[in-house]
Amino acid sequence: MSKIDYKMLEQKREEFEKMSVAELEALAIKLPAECERDRPLLRELFEVRKNKLNKDFIFTPENIEKFLWIDREIKMCANELELQGEKVIEDLEKLIQEKDAFFNDYEIEAFMSPCILEWNEKDQCNYGTEDKIIELLDWIETYYIQPSMMFFSPRIEPSERHCCYFGDLNWNTRGLIGVEDSIFANHHIGYGMHELCDHSVWSFPDMMRINSISCELKVEYQRF
Repeated sequence: MSKIDYKMLEQKREEFEKMSVAELEALAIKLPAECERDRPLLRELFEVRKNKLNKDFIFTPENIEKFLWIDREIKMCANELELQGEKVIEDLEKLIQEKDAFFNDYEIEAFMSPCILEWNEKDQCNYGTEDKIIELLDWIETYYIQPSMMFFSPRIEPSERHCCYFGDLNWNTRGLIGVEDSIFANHHIGYGMHELCDHSVWSFPDMMRINSISCELKVEYQRF
């Protein structure tokens, strides 16, 4: 892995700050995402884009309701993944304890990712959007930084997990950068929205297009 040139990134960020959102997006499409050298640059560009879009975003009643819907979906998915994960763990524990078992350990992780699906009339089914900017944004979050910004291990007790999906901690007036404290003062906002708002390159306008949460439960069988 090549070493990140932070001085170069700082200089580029200054250049990005002078560009419009349209110019940033046009440049993002031109950058070769598969080039390891350009990945930090692409994320820096999307960080600037996010800040510019969020600055002009207004939380209308419709946008507030959509924000709350996403929050509910993430919570529902996290709870369901935990339940399904516990069932899988029961089977895995039985498997590794069998006499002459080939596998003697395992790893299990639950992943969630926001999605923008579009209806295809011809095939009568949903497809991921063909919006190149959204594709790049999703690629950055899914493959560049880590497998997913929203993940946990059902194998670990909730109190010991590094995240707060299953706690009562409320992010309604803290941890949501760019959101006035009063907007969600009367609501419980979960950890997932904190991750999405503060630790991803999804802007508020991007979030308003989210209409599904993709879920995965991954098991890695191990023999040592």
